[in-house]
Amino acid sequence: MLRSLAVASLPTRVVCFDASPDSAGVHRGHRARLIPAVTDPAYREAVLDACVREGVQALIPGLDPELEPLAEMADDLAAVGCVLVGSPPAVTRLLRDKLRCAEHFEALGLPFVRTVPIARAEELALSCGFPLLAKPADGSASRGLQVVFDRAELRALAEAAPNCVVQEYLLSDTWGKHRSTLRREDVFRNHALVQRDEIVVQVVIDRDGTCIGVFTSNNTLKDGATVLMRPIEHDETGTTRVALEMAKHLAGLGLVGPCNIQCKVTSDGPFVFEINPRFSGGTGARASLGFNEVEASLRRLVLGEDVEVARACLQTRYDRICGLHPAEFVIDAEAVAELRRGGVVEGRAGRH
Repeated sequence: MLRSLAVASLPTRVVCFDASPDSAGVHRGHRARLIPAVTDPAYREAVLDACVREGVQALIPGLDPELEPLAEMADDLAAVGCVLVGSPPAVTRLLRDKLRCAEHFEALGLPFVRTVPIARAEELALSCGFPLLAKPADGSASRGLQVVFDRAELRALAEAAPNCVVQEYLLSDTWGKHRSTLRREDVFRNHALVQRDEIVVQVVIDRDGTCIGVFTSNNTLKDGATVLMRPIEHDETGTTRVALEMAKHLAGLGLVGPCNIQCKVTSDGPFVFEINPRFSGGTGARASLGFNEVEASLRRLVLGEDVEVARACLQTRYDRICGLHPAEFVIDAEAVAELRRGGVVEGRAGRH
């Protein structure tokens, strides 16, 4: 998000909130302010107070666990002149619950990957075979992902993580393999889960439910973070159509702003395996490719500018590919100490 704002034509003053003074991200804006962790009972009032003190006009969630609490605060934020860039509680709650989300779209006949609670994983294994993918029921950013290859591993997982959900392992048709022939070395490289040929569709939804922008890309990830993004101009797999159908349904339930829909194209066609109502780790990369969803959302949803002004921020450069790598960010030690002592400090952008 910060990279998107840095390349935007819209001038902004960025105030970053975080629970840790050591977080690199909190120091990258014009001002840094400490707030309690989202699990702290004081979180809600602290966020409201910080928004008032800093004159915040738009609040953009940065962490999945904050999505629902902030959605529930939208009216209180509006009362102090701050617009939450995000969806209402009902939509956020649905999409944060991996099992409920899968069951919801399955009931609509839309291609969401088969997902069951760990207690029904044996049943899923009988139906589709191994391997299976396990994840926390409300997890994010690929944390806690495990690939299970046999019943012994499944039983061990059930004991260690009784609240996780289990999904059919989606095999991309570009791999040229059959699920029954997959070996551990096909799925893991250097102890890391292989995450390539994931088709990601990012949409921006207006308050009237219309889609004002869509960006489809073939992504390669490492440890859940995008490292290579190839925009897709002509999607012949039907993935974009499926994602837009799901987004349209969610818009009818109240979805507003950004939505990230993650898919794979299998031999049976495209399947969605994750939907998150937020900006994503690839947001900055998309902005580098001309699709600045953060600027578009601020112009349309916060400032109320004409929809065509917002769409002008969403002009994808299909002649480019974006590679990403972690960048060092040096933080002034005294700024960290000052933030720890006083709870607020000028950020790096504010000191230049």
